Order: sequence, then structure tokens, then C-alpha cells
Amino acid sequence: MRVLLITSPSATHFLPMVPLAWALRAAGHDVLVAGQPDVLDAVAGAGLNAVPTGRRAGIDDAMRELLFRPGLRPFECVGRWTPEMLAAFPPVWQRHSADVLPRYLDLARAHRPDLIVCDVMEFNAPVVGAQLGIPVVRHRYGVDPLLGGVGPAARAALRSLHEELGLAELPEPTAVIDPCPADLQPRASPRAWPCGTCPTTATACCRTGCGPSGGPGRHRAAYWSRSVRTPWLSTASRCCAASSRRPATGRRASRSWRPCRRRTAPSSARCRTRCG
Repeated sequence: MRVLLITSPSATHFLPMVPLAWALRAAGHDVLVAGQPDVLDAVAGAGLNAVPTGRRAGIDDAMRELLFRPGLRPFECVGRWTPEMLAAFPPVWQRHSADVLPRYLDLARAHRPDLIVCDVMEFNAPVVGAQLGIPVVRHRYGVDPLLGGVGPAARAALRSLHEELGLAELPEPTAVIDPCPADLQPRASPRAWPCGTCPTTATACCRTGCGPSGGPGRHRAAYWSRSVRTPWLSTASRCCAASSRRPATGRRASRSWRPCRRRTAPSSARCRTRCG
């Protein structure tokens, strides 16, 4: 199955989707990330394939100017968000949609994915799915921000783009995945598939001479906890259900990995290495 992961131009929105992306890859599926240059470093650090789309949005830069001031904490710079603040859809997000929506449509037509995954602030992915008949799974990263004024504000601000494509309003996703505990979500939050959370880190270069025998060479190792492997594959299975496809399981899902004989990880994790 081909999965197109569309992320908004902020690394903090992309990173929560990394465990799901790797769960899909471990299940034997092809995952391609589409995003603006703002997130390409984070995608490369996560070890995923990406297609640069559009120009740099600069959303992270705008947030830094808003939230980071000398002598003040981020909360003190902005204060508590009010309904009026949420109802004002930022122009930077409007420019983002105007820049990338036609490009996402062209990419999806060429790549022909079976499933689209997007973060909660990426409003273009449901439009692509509705235009091309592709199921869309929205991945939350915390308490759903769309219940306030953000959702209605996005529908109003992007209405002209949708009408040009023949859509009356902003489409809804086929399904929603939520790593946030249900007790923390507002009661009015739309129902979602629960999934486990897992911290992720970027790749890094090993120091020289860390080969198997201490000599020159490369030594790459990956660690994972047994307790989080099941939620990953479970979430991947649910994504496949949204697209009416079954994921690969069992030996096929882990055929490319071989356990390391050396005990370099705690008992609750395994080490798998490839040296060359």
C-alpha cells in the first residue's frame, strides 16, 4: 500500500506522526512524506523519504517571534487563548494553502497513494482526498484545537480555494487517530481511534572507530521497547482498515531486521544492528 503523509510546515506537527510512519513501513508499506522545506530536516532526521513541495512558509519563525521574548515565558507573551484569537485564522496558513494545495493535487495524481495521513492543522490533505477519492486519516498531537474557533475560521478563510475545486466546504477526514488520553479531550471532541505514544529522536553520526571490532567502519543500531511495538502495528492496521487494505504482519513485517548477539541494550529492549 502506498501512503502519502502530508504535514503542515512545522516540525513539531510532523514529529508526532513519526511512530505511525515507521509502523506502516515495518508492516511493509511504502511511505512518502510531502512537505515544505521547513520540515525537510526533521523528515530526513526521522529516516523517511520526502518530496519538497512549495516554498518555505516560515511558520516556526513567526511562532518564535511571538512566543520568545527576553525575560518572559511563552505563556506570558501571549496569555490564554480566547475565542476571538482562535477565530482569527492566521494569514500565514492561508498563504500556505494557496501555495501547496495545487502542488499536493499534482503529487497525489502522480504518486497515486492508497491512503493519506495528515496532522491536525493540515487542512489541504482532506481536500486532496475528496478530489481524488482517497481516504484521509488525521493524526492529532494533543488536545484537539479544532473544537474552538480554528475549525470554523479555517473553513471561512479557505472557502474560495475549495469553491474553485467544486467543493462546498472543507471536507472531513475518513478517520482520526488520537494519542492523547481520552479523559483529557473535551467531551465534544469527535470520536477517534486511540493509539499509543512513543518518543522519537533524530538520527546522528557515530564517532569514528565504533565498528564491531573497534576498528574503522560504520555501526548503526536501533532500539525499541516491546511495550510500544504493539500499539504501532495496531495503529498501522487501523490505517489500513481506513483504506480497505490489510497490513503485512508476522515475519514479513520484520524480515529486514536481525537481532544483535551482543547485549548492548536493557532487558526491556532489543538491539538490532547492521555493520558495514
